[in-house]
Amino acid sequence: MSEKTTNETPKVIRVAAGGRSLSVRVWGDGPRVLVCLHGYGGKGGNFKRMFPAAPAGYRVAAVDLPHFGGSLWEGKIPPNMPGELAVNLARDLEVKEIELVAFSLGARWALCMAGSSPVPIRRCVLISPDGLRRAFCISFGYPGRW
Repeated sequence: MSEKTTNETPKVIRVAAGGRSLSVRVWGDGPRVLVCLHGYGGKGGNFKRMFPAAPAGYRVAAVDLPHFGGSLWEGKIPPNMPGELAVNLARDLEVKEIELVAFSLGARWALCMAGSSPVPIRRCVLISPDGLRRAFCISFGYPGRW
């Protein structure tokens, strides 16, 4: 088995959510999926260094949230979108559960996914979460009210 590196080219897929589709980069081919959600101003590609660090047997799926990276968006983001994204990611990647790593704005998405999706979230790691109170940048990433 070759060593995992950050030079591996990810497979880019489109995952339906909110009536449109989001760009998702997928590294690896393991049976478990680690879903990565970026912060404001970021993109899924920011997580390419997660792949070599991920334990054996994991795929890293890095989502471009709406308005960022390859997920261009116009209009409002539907409140049910995070839960729908989790369901469709699990379906498209053929897994029964997912694990989440989320940074800043992505933490709000992770909490919404965990709270609204029927897909089991095995583990959820929030890094510098900015989803726990109202902030200006939140209005660009998720319309839900807390």
